[in-house]
Amino acid sequence: TSLGVGGDSAASKPNVGVAAVPDPRLEIICRHIETKKVVPATLQLVDVAGLVAGASEGKGTGNKFLSHLRGVDALLHVVRCFEDPLVPHIDGSVDPIRDINQVETELALADLEVAENVLNNAHRKARTGDKQARQRVDLMERCTKLLEEGKPLRQLELDDPSSQLLRSFAMLSLKPVLYVANVAEDDLAGTGELVDRVRHYAQEHGGKVVSVCAKLEAELTELAPAERDEMLGELG
Repeated sequence: TSLGVGGDSAASKPNVGVAAVPDPRLEIICRHIETKKVVPATLQLVDVAGLVAGASEGKGTGNKFLSHLRGVDALLHVVRCFEDPLVPHIDGSVDPIRDINQVETELALADLEVAENVLNNAHRKARTGDKQARQRVDLMERCTKLLEEGKPLRQLELDDPSSQLLRSFAMLSLKPVLYVANVAEDDLAGTGELVDRVRHYAQEHGGKVVSVCAKLEAELTELAPAERDEMLGELG
């Protein structure tokens, strides 16, 4: 799922795209085992509308936004890392860490609400001697403590039983995250100061970073294969 910070989009439904994952091993297998059809693995990308502050409280399309994220395996958080006076930012300035924090805060608040509800129910059952309820209490107390410190749940170190139990609650900040730094055409390698800030943030919060120039990618899709290859070669 790709996330972005922005105004409340009129589109309540996410855009869904499916891409085949290339795997040269399939061709090798087909040489030895006859088959009528080759079906590669696929990756489904759910592109949701921009998030606004207060999404966890239902503001804007907050509830729909968060519900779209519950079922995904991982998050791609697209973050603006380029300056351009012709492309205004909704908050008036380019600050990728502010933008990341805006989204991360809403995810953490949504998780905190879930954790507190589970904790209240588990406390009642734990008083009757329910061992599973006691486990939920211990786990959710750890979760609420971390979330109140402003840290995502993916930073928790859990044993397998606790990890499986936590995954059953579809916590948003538990999902792996890849920050996609949207860079300018003069910083394709992502060596600029803005991307460095995102990279440092990711290291501290358990995420990964990749740089992509969305403007360039859009231009490449309009070119014929030969022209595209020539342009990529010129860009190195």
